[in-house]
Amino acid sequence: MTFAIVGIGMTASVNAATLEIKSDTKWSGSIMDSGFDMATQDGSGNQNFEVDCSQGMKIYSATIQKHDESGFITASLIQDGNVLDSKTTTAAYGLVSIAGTCN
Repeated sequence: MTFAIVGIGMTASVNAATLEIKSDTKWSGSIMDSGFDMATQDGSGNQNFEVDCSQGMKIYSATIQKHDESGFITASLIQDGNVLDSKTTTAAYGLVSIAGTCN
């Protein structure tokens, strides 16, 4: 499964949340939605991904790792304008992990 990239000005589907990745370096990681579908993503810089929150227990998770010694990465899950979880690291090859339930 591939998660939809949500661009500026686009809105997420009903019962969806947005995984917002902010970074100044290359990164990769895995994202799991409420249907327990998981996908890996590679990227650099800032990107947003739509995460389905409509199934079962409405659980989500994301783990993203930097590919460099310098820089930062922040992963945030946002739904209906509310930040459900957010983590940042500046550690060399640092890793951030967020998980929880969405609405």
